[in-house]
Amino acid sequence: MLNDAQGLLIVKPDVLIPTSVLSESFACTRKPIVEIRARKTHEATVPLTHGTMLHELFQQSLRTNDFSTAGMESRIDGIIKMHLNDLCLVNETLDVARESLRQYIPASQEWAQRYLRAAPSVSQLFFYYSLSSISVKSKRTQF
Repeated sequence: MLNDAQGLLIVKPDVLIPTSVLSESFACTRKPIVEIRARKTHEATVPLTHGTMLHELFQQSLRTNDFSTAGMESRIDGIIKMHLNDLCLVNETLDVARESLRQYIPASQEWAQRYLRAAPSVSQLFFYYSLSSISVKSKRTQF
């Protein structure tokens, strides 16, 4: 229950400041905000940035159902532009980021060739039925 004596009403959840940080801010009321915002910029790392961009490339390829080399390479520059701030924060050049994404194109294409179908293949159906029979057997053997 929320009333004058008990509970908190969070108006802007994107700006949550821990009470321990607030207690240290009597000299400067802006200090907690600046520290929290500055700390977030240090959280970016090269693997995190590359992984985020790779995820975006894979997601866009799934949306368009286009895992061709030309299609994926054409999306790379747009993704790099979207993550330009992150690349600057980790001191990464655009060419290195582009090459990093390009190296994952063959693995993405292999995944798409193996798992993406308009209709399930026989091997996928066999795998599905194998899993369902395993789950049925495991339910029978539980004590």
